[in-house]
Amino acid sequence: MKPNTTMINAKEAANSAIEYLKSFYTGAKNIMLEEVELSDERKSWSITISFENFDVEDKKPSTIIPRIYKIFRIDNNSGHVIAMKSKDYK
Repeated sequence: MKPNTTMINAKEAANSAIEYLKSFYTGAKNIMLEEVELSDERKSWSITISFENFDVEDKKPSTIIPRIYKIFRIDNNSGHVIAMKSKDYK
């Protein structure tokens, strides 16, 4: 089977996820790429991003900002975000 030349790479998928995240969480800081995985059928990427959300009510210096984890599914042809889910690491 000949590979589809219009597919995006892992870096493009991660950048798409990060830009999408920033559009919803304007206070997102310390954004980190955690996981990257291409689906078995090569139709989408699963990208896990963690960040700290500084759009919180309590902004005292002693406030601990927990990391938030989101999983993004990115279409491998268009590079568009198909889904965004929460991931709990408790």
